[in-house]
Amino acid sequence: VSENTGNSSRINSMAIEGSDVYFAGWADFGGSSGKDWLYGKLNLMGNNLVPNSDFPVQTRDLMALDDELIGIETTNVGNLVLVGNKFNFIFVPKVTGAMDPNNLVNPTFSALATRIKKDGSGNIVIGGTSSDSKMSVTRFDPANLPPTLTLSQFGQGTVNAIAFNASGKILLAGTNGSQLAVSRLNTNLGLDTTFGSSGLITDTISTEAKDIEVD
Repeated sequence: VSENTGNSSRINSMAIEGSDVYFAGWADFGGSSGKDWLYGKLNLMGNNLVPNSDFPVQTRDLMALDDELIGIETTNVGNLVLVGNKFNFIFVPKVTGAMDPNNLVNPTFSALATRIKKDGSGNIVIGGTSSDSKMSVTRFDPANLPPTLTLSQFGQGTVNAIAFNASGKILLAGTNGSQLAVSRLNTNLGLDTTFGSSGLITDTISTEAKDIEVD
């Protein structure tokens, strides 16, 4: 993708729209700030991925902290949303990816984000773990800004994967304590108590779910 991504780097998320392939993750250039945001755009040409000259690989250190992008998604209003691991996010244009740091949206709560997913209505759902180690999720509508972010918390652990069923309910997979966990939320982000044990299914096996799909 690029040779100018520091000592190490990783792609955490991709979004594909036609022949455009957007990616996001982190790059570590060393120093006190640690990881920086990394994102860019590629074009699919035949069987090859080619860097896009108008939207080059970019890195940003917006908060002088150890930060990474955990998600990138196209929105229903024609731009891209980049989501960081602090549940913070920013919108950038699809053509150039140019970023105005003044438009960064920071939540009022403290939590670590791990996964994002766009639902059928175009809302962006972010999952992760709260400061007191509970499975956590929030949601916002890119067409209705600025958003009011409210964190829903339950169980113990973190959200590693997000899916939606036909009725719009949210399926989450990850960990509850040290056990594999799957939960289902109503559209208001509250636990669906008709699912499993009060909305949560856990397994006695000490492992974690990394992905979830709805048939």
